[in-house]
Amino acid sequence: MPILKIVLDTNCLLRSISRRSDYTIVLNKLYENAYELFLTNDILLEYEEKIEEFFSAETSELIPIRH
Repeated sequence: MPILKIVLDTNCLLRSISRRSDYTIVLNKLYENAYELFLTNDILLEYEEKIEEFFSAETSELIPIRH
């Protein structure tokens, strides 16, 4: 079966960051290469901005989404 190719909505990413979240599986599956994440520079900048807004700059640096 071909690997799933996705664009991850910023809100979905934000919900998946906490290990206590029901949505943490989203990031776990990304780390396991269960799907291929498609990004643009604009999307990466939005991810970074929103993670820093809701969490911290340190958290933003810990999320290994940059390729």
